[in-house]
Amino acid sequence: MKNNFFIILYFLLFSNCSFDNKSGIWIEGQEIKKKAEDKYSNKNLKDVFTSRNLYNKEQRVNSDYIIQADKVYQNKNWTEEFQNFGNNISNIYLINDNKLVSRSSKLTKGIYSDSYEPLFYKDHIISYDNKGTIYIYSIEKKKKLLEFNFYKKKIKKFKLEIYLILKDNKIYAADNLGYIYALDLQSFKILWAKNNGIPFRSNIKLADDQIFISDQDNNIYSLDIRNGESIWKFATNPTPLKTKFKNNIAIDFNNKNIFFLNTSGQLYSINYIQKNINWVINLKPSILSESNNIFESTPIALKNENIYLSYGKKLSQFNLRGKNNWNRSIATYIKPIITQKNIFLFSKNNFLICLDVENGSIVWSKDFTSQIKNIKELTKRKIGNIQHIYIVNNNILLFSSNGYSLIFNYLNGDLISYSKIVKSKITSKPIFAKGKTFIFDSRFKLNEFQLSTN
Repeated sequence: MKNNFFIILYFLLFSNCSFDNKSGIWIEGQEIKKKAEDKYSNKNLKDVFTSRNLYNKEQRVNSDYIIQADKVYQNKNWTEEFQNFGNNISNIYLINDNKLVSRSSKLTKGIYSDSYEPLFYKDHIISYDNKGTIYIYSIEKKKKLLEFNFYKKKIKKFKLEIYLILKDNKIYAADNLGYIYALDLQSFKILWAKNNGIPFRSNIKLADDQIFISDQDNNIYSLDIRNGESIWKFATNPTPLKTKFKNNIAIDFNNKNIFFLNTSGQLYSINYIQKNINWVINLKPSILSESNNIFESTPIALKNENIYLSYGKKLSQFNLRGKNNWNRSIATYIKPIITQKNIFLFSKNNFLICLDVENGSIVWSKDFTSQIKNIKELTKRKIGNIQHIYIVNNNILLFSSNGYSLIFNYLNGDLISYSKIVKSKITSKPIFAKGKTFIFDSRFKLNEFQLSTN
């Protein structure tokens, strides 16, 4: 008992944990070996903060600095949350127009959560409501084609949150009751279903015929995509405090590694083929030095062999081996967008900021509130909270909770244009496919736009 206490205390007090290569963890008959590399030990990780105060000033771009946008990417489908392995799309193609293409009728009597993200596949929207109904809406026919509910009537009393991913005409769905199942998109028949017993609480990733997902107790699972059977399971530190932040998974497909960020503030690198833990970093401040012990973070974003995330009052870059390259005193509640050369984000204190990826230095920063004050018909209250940031057609696109889209020059952060695109509130994450934008409003209607990006 005494030994267990010191082991737990060690995890809480140190920011980077390495393991003896002879050790291992056995779970469901599978051994997950832990590697140790001295050069990535805690003593070699350096805190490069120059200040503990959040960055809060405007800065113009240096005339010698060249900001270059990534190549515009036109995606045909949107088949998972955050759209790809690395949870990051750096420059999305949109048809440059300013019109509402269509608005559906009310598609459900249920409601959505603020983290709700529909899918787009072959000109169909795949969505769900909190009663557990998954439905398919045809963009071409402008009507709901099919709907399916996996649950018995007694379960329908619960407010369900469903995590979706789609591949090869199959939908994989997990929920906050602990069920996970595969649904054939053509026949709408269940291919397999499993009850985990513990509510799921993360995005889903698919790679090499494996499903990766985590539950609310911070267990991460690898399941066989063909039948849902467990391949391996690894238990990480749970937390008794539930926040808006959910466990998050990203994949480095080339090296067969998954990166797992849990609600206890631990970032793991796990080789899912060899079943090895490569490294683990504790991002959560020591409970001895922080009165608020709740961990909050943006989802992981991968780009060019580096990991980016904002947690607490930090924005950090790590390489794929867990080395902390730099930190900056910038806090954001929205996942930043990472390009080849720059990071674009909207901070908690309402600054639109561009940083250099190499060292985290500020390229330019603009006070969002000051820009809005210069426009008579706009107020911060009228716009609402900024909820999403994207790079589209070489410019920055923000969406607000009260239905506004705002376009900014990515070279300097100046406001270019704005528009009230949704009459009511925005109640889903926007998704993009075939040059168009799709958003659900608070009346549970699907809005299809061609947005002006200049």
